[in-house]
Amino acid sequence: MSGPKLSEAELEKLRRQEEEKRKAYQDLVRERDTLTRALSRLERLERTLIPLRSIQGMSDLSNDVRNREKKVRDAIDRVKKAMDNNRTEEMKKVMDKTVSEFSSLEDFLNEAETKAFQAQSEYMENAMKQFKSTDSSKESGKSEKSKETGYIAVEATVIPTEIINSEIERIRDQLEDLENRAPAAHISAQDVKTIRQKFEKVAQDSGRTSVSMYNAVHQIDLALVRPMESRIRRIERQNDELDKKLSDELARYHELCSECGVEPKLFPFSEDSVTAIRYECGKLLDHLDDVSVSDTLMENVRNILTEHGYQYLGEKEESRKVRREIYRFHDNVIIHVVYDARGHMTMEVAYQDTVTREPGTMEIENIVKEQENFCGVYDTLFDAINKAGTAMRDVTRYDCDSRFARVINTTEFNCPQVSRRETLRQLYDNRSLKYMSAPMN
Repeated sequence: MSGPKLSEAELEKLRRQEEEKRKAYQDLVRERDTLTRALSRLERLERTLIPLRSIQGMSDLSNDVRNREKKVRDAIDRVKKAMDNNRTEEMKKVMDKTVSEFSSLEDFLNEAETKAFQAQSEYMENAMKQFKSTDSSKESGKSEKSKETGYIAVEATVIPTEIINSEIERIRDQLEDLENRAPAAHISAQDVKTIRQKFEKVAQDSGRTSVSMYNAVHQIDLALVRPMESRIRRIERQNDELDKKLSDELARYHELCSECGVEPKLFPFSEDSVTAIRYECGKLLDHLDDVSVSDTLMENVRNILTEHGYQYLGEKEESRKVRREIYRFHDNVIIHVVYDARGHMTMEVAYQDTVTREPGTMEIENIVKEQENFCGVYDTLFDAINKAGTAMRDVTRYDCDSRFARVINTTEFNCPQVSRRETLRQLYDNRSLKYMSAPMN
């Protein structure tokens, strides 16, 4: 058993470890983004609940929201720290804990937002009921429900200033929040500013009675503010879904860019970008298949061969799919190693020269003998490569045969300076063999 040794590098252990780490990192990226979006919703919810705490259940809900905010912030810090450390087991542990702790967060947010939205409607009616005229014999005020607006139009002597001011401040806060959120929802902030201008015109109208002011403020709330809130919230939900998809794809894309050593491209926030990113990932995976597997295999094999005393002489990259290395076996005999993108590796022994030529008769006989010598050390090298973490499955071992006798032109390889001088020093013996094996006239 002495001819070229063809093996398939499965890289099982290394690939499994790298894939495990990559998946753990991507999971944390996704969880970080999910928690960040949840925190934003919690903060908006807390602001919404501030003026609603007087309504039954809203005070407890507001406290619950604040408590969850703190837990989410702590979790985001924990996730970021694990990502920075980039240790597989730590990332898995943090991920499991985070998923378990916040498994019901999405349901809580959906339910809480619905309650808060309903409470905003109830808040006005509850406030108005406190100041309705209950004296049916007294004509100082009467009330009826407006069919057009759904609000209670009240003709009363006065509504306390603190109630009106509270409502004005609540709507101002909401408009400020909407103005901040509008650009992310691809809505012009000017649209919200127009609503704010109309609202402020009413709110600053000192000539209105308290009842007129109260009803006018809430008519703007119903006709303009709440529809804008619903519109932005609907787009935010759509954006959240798109953001999740983009986050998943971008996390994978950036990781592949890092492995390939290329600068990531920028993508717009759109559905089309999901397809574009997947396409780029496919190209990068093809690149990794062509290059990265060979890089890993070459590094491991080079370490083993040099550790066993075989001097590295140089390498040659014929294409992205085929790469070669040469090592000194002894004297002018070299070990020629060929790698391809599929993880195949071929090892053989050959003579070296500075020209491209066929071996002579005596050279062929000597190479066949060197093939037999190489078989004696191949098993040792094979086992060492496996132990180094590159799982090799031996596919084919060719018997010694003159068909495999070769002369390698070492000038085609990128050889280190010292190794090249030593290579040239051996050429005299090699040339002598060539002339001795030439046919006599």
